[in-house]
Amino acid sequence: MDAASTIRIFPLPSAETWIEEYTRTSLTSRDQATIEAYSHVLKRFTSWLAEQPGSQGQFHPRNITRTAVEIFLGTLTSVKYLIAWFSRT
Repeated sequence: MDAASTIRIFPLPSAETWIEEYTRTSLTSRDQATIEAYSHVLKRFTSWLAEQPGSQGQFHPRNITRTAVEIFLGTLTSVKYLIAWFSRT
């Protein structure tokens, strides 16, 4: 493959930008501790999702599926963490 036919992947908006937008538009009625907890989980999730096959090392919201969320939650090892997560939703 020569330089003219090299496919370049343009960077997508960062996961941090997406998380900030989500918290600003969807979590305004929540207290600060809840917003921080959601943000923490979303940072872990977006990092994990970017590492999955087909993501090319970048997070993109279109890759969020029910299956992806279920698999991600399965990677969390702390039952206490899961209980805290589900009690906040």
